[in-house]
Amino acid sequence: MSEPPAKRRKRETSCISQEYVPTPPSAPQDKRLAQRLGRLEELMEKLVEKPLPSPESEDPALERFTQHTADVFESSVVDNAQQILDQPDAAIVTHKFPSRSAKATHVSAQLHALFPSQQILYAISQQSPGARFVLAMFYSQQDQIDGKPEPLSSLAQIPPITSHPAILAKRLLQLAVCLQQMPPFFDGSTLGLSKSPRETMEEWIAVTGRLVTSDDDFVGCLEGLECLILQSFYQSDAGHLRKAWLTGRRALNMAQLMGIDRKSAKSIKSVDPSFSNKHRPSPPVIWFRINCNDRYVSLILGLPIGSRDNSFAEDNALVSDAPSDKLGKVYAMMAGKIADRNELKGSEAYVLTQSIDMELEKAYKMMDDGLWWKLPDMAICCGTADASGDGMSVIKLQIRHFSLLILLHLPYLLRDRGQRRYEYNRATCMQASRDVLARFIEYRNCFTTSVSGRHVDYSALVAAMTLLLGYLGWRWPGYETEKEHDRDLAEKTQERMQEMGALNNDRLCIEAAETIRQLLPIVQRQSGTSGENVHLNVPFLGTVNINPGPTPPASTASMIASNSTTPSGNVDMSQFPLSFNSPNLGSENCDLSTTCAFTPDVLDSNWPCFTADPEDWALQGVDTTYWTMLNSSIA
Repeated sequence: MSEPPAKRRKRETSCISQEYVPTPPSAPQDKRLAQRLGRLEELMEKLVEKPLPSPESEDPALERFTQHTADVFESSVVDNAQQILDQPDAAIVTHKFPSRSAKATHVSAQLHALFPSQQILYAISQQSPGARFVLAMFYSQQDQIDGKPEPLSSLAQIPPITSHPAILAKRLLQLAVCLQQMPPFFDGSTLGLSKSPRETMEEWIAVTGRLVTSDDDFVGCLEGLECLILQSFYQSDAGHLRKAWLTGRRALNMAQLMGIDRKSAKSIKSVDPSFSNKHRPSPPVIWFRINCNDRYVSLILGLPIGSRDNSFAEDNALVSDAPSDKLGKVYAMMAGKIADRNELKGSEAYVLTQSIDMELEKAYKMMDDGLWWKLPDMAICCGTADASGDGMSVIKLQIRHFSLLILLHLPYLLRDRGQRRYEYNRATCMQASRDVLARFIEYRNCFTTSVSGRHVDYSALVAAMTLLLGYLGWRWPGYETEKEHDRDLAEKTQERMQEMGALNNDRLCIEAAETIRQLLPIVQRQSGTSGENVHLNVPFLGTVNINPGPTPPASTASMIASNSTTPSGNVDMSQFPLSFNSPNLGSENCDLSTTCAFTPDVLDSNWPCFTADPEDWALQGVDTTYWTMLNSSIA
């Protein structure tokens, strides 16, 4: 029975007719949501009315506002926005969001603790040929003439503990490269480090990589980008090719975000309060350094290059460069073109091959002094730190030239052996291999440790394999004389690799020496005899089976009617029987070309981590790329 209306009015409750279904009251959370939305609308109106300062003004208030941008998508956005608007400028502090500043302070303290005494830093800067390099690597020759790079004494200065982490990391990375490039006569024990020079620089690289170069908060500035480039250079020269590729690609992407790849690139923001425009590096030079390392490492690992922009190698960009700098830029461009060529087939690929070959020949002639290309005497070069640095840079640049020639002509090394259609490619490939091996032996007779210069070792392995495999085929004039000389060169290379492997417990040299040893029977058999099949074990890939067949008699030299270098689209491209036996594949014996396009089901637990160090993956995949190119269907 319902209550009389009079009583309901007395209780001041509303009268609801019984013919209507009562509506339940709104949930408390709906009311709160409506209030929050209303507050949000008010705040948005205030934000629109309150103009933000322009980026050029560099208003500290703007910087404080951007520190809170990480909270935009959090549920407490309204409360946070209200605090930002209500607090006076002087009261706005980061104590509510201390993560970035607290992290930076903590990281800076850890990095600062790694520095040895200034006396040790001074000794490193004075004795390492790498000191001049790390200070000048981001400047053009004209910049160096104008005195833009920091003085040598700056390497002995320890940045304050309050410095941005990227500033401290940059100095540690510079010093690590200096230790890496020490001349062979240097006695590391004289420095007075608490650890060996090798352990010290590896610690600096590891800590800066873990705390700085892997953190987006610290690399989005000039010093952070320089850190990435320095780290990639160190990793590449130490043989950590896969990590160098990853670090270099990170530097390339960061540079693109900063707009360095554009011709109208503006100055990059520095986080150093004492930074002077007098020492501001050149954006085009930074862009070149990034691409130079990325393209060569990508090429020898069979990976795509990061950018096809060649603006750094245009004529107007080369005008004020030193001849050696011009060569470096041309070689970076050529490495990218060879990578593009590897994606083509048939006549299109061969036309580009010829074009690249002519450009490399033009680069060779760029050095007016014919003495520059002569084999350096490293014993003389290593007398002083400066001479050691000059000798290293010359011989490494020479090896880069000849290595590019090998990789350019390698797909044609064993092609069309009956018609001799690719005789020029074979001859060029083998001569470039001789040039690389001669320089490897000279270099490693002086630099016996494996701390740096690993590109020289990888190039030597590729050259030795190419030189020996080149004898699988028809004879040519001077065949016997050249074979004897080349066998001696390959054996000396193998012995030098063995010695370094034993001296330094170096897995790269040990595996390289074993690879060369397995291929030596190709040139050790007698003419007219049929050699035994060569079975070459390629770690993580399988076994490459080579059936040499009988060595052709001397009379076959007269069968070479011409050295035509124009391929025919209708010619049957034969090559020496190369087969590949992989325990991971179903077939017992299949063409190498069908097994190099790896798929996830092929890569089982036997494969190392794709970013493994040389200690776990000595050849880093260089050998896999080699066999892929040698047996490619490019021709």
